[in-house]
Amino acid sequence: MSRIKVYGTKSCPQCHGATQYLEQKGVEFDYVDISQDDEALEEIKSMNAMSLPVIRNGNKHCVGFNVKALEEVLKNGND
Repeated sequence: MSRIKVYGTKSCPQCHGATQYLEQKGVEFDYVDISQDDEALEEIKSMNAMSLPVIRNGNKHCVGFNVKALEEVLKNGND
């Protein structure tokens, strides 16, 4: 499995919820604060993401904290 990447901001409650969920499941991930990283902001814009968090696993991603969508991304990231 590729490394999970979570794009968010410190002030985003959905981002906090998503990272807590991943931590509780024991999933390792990299967190990127898009308010501090212009390159990461451009990455999520290229995915047409209009809200946060954006959670990417390989070539799959989900937008927002939706457990069902997140589980699909975790399971099928490199499909």
